[in-house]
Amino acid sequence: MNISGIAVTTHPEWVAEVAQSLSGIEGVEVFQTDVASGKLVVIQEAPSVGAEVEGFKRIRALPHVLAVEPVAGAGPVASESAGR
Repeated sequence: MNISGIAVTTHPEWVAEVAQSLSGIEGVEVFQTDVASGKLVVIQEAPSVGAEVEGFKRIRALPHVLAVEPVAGAGPVASESAGR
């Protein structure tokens, strides 16, 4: 199972519609939205790297999507673990 974080950008007036479209894609969950900036944070679960790439392509092809970027980050738990 591959799990990836994806940042999706649209115009602020399309955030709700893009979020709804994203929610209709199997394995995709809209984690957070920021209407003012037009940004959405998406979590994608896929059974393989190939399926993950195809999901990324489906997201990029949605109407009103301006940009799709993979996200990598470390929260407090990861940072604390790295320091030990």
